Amino acid sequence: DAIAAFTVTAQMIGVSRVGYADDDPDSETGRPPGRSGSTTSEPRHEVRRHQVELLAHMFPYAILVFTVVFTVLSLLLFSLLVWLIVAFVQDFDCECDVPLKVWAAVDFGATVYHSIHGCILQVLYTNPDGSGPSGRPI
Repeated sequence: DAIAAFTVTAQMIGVSRVGYADDDPDSETGRPPGRSGSTTSEPRHEVRRHQVELLAHMFPYAILVFTVVFTVLSLLLFSLLVWLIVAFVQDFDCECDVPLKVWAAVDFGATVYHSIHGCILQVLYTNPDGSGPSGRPI
């Protein structure tokens, strides 16, 4: 069921419930505020239910688009890094009037630092049984 999958996904990312701010029942009547017991609010709930169904239907496609775009951009970024490394090695002995060698060295250092930092965080914040995030605060 697409709605159940969307609800589980929403709970995983921290959304506790989907609804309106005035959906909490009135303490005196037990009914939601502003409602007199008639069924005039049913169309609003049907519209909301339809919106959630549409979102649940489109969610896998949005994840697919995000994954494809992220993969293409990651491959592009990696290819630019390889190109930079090759150019750095080939032209290392050439003189340059601007600090491109320093810039390249700083870029390499930042890339290595972020890679190691990401691996350390992955190891530290994964459950010992490998089941996913441990829930420890970062």
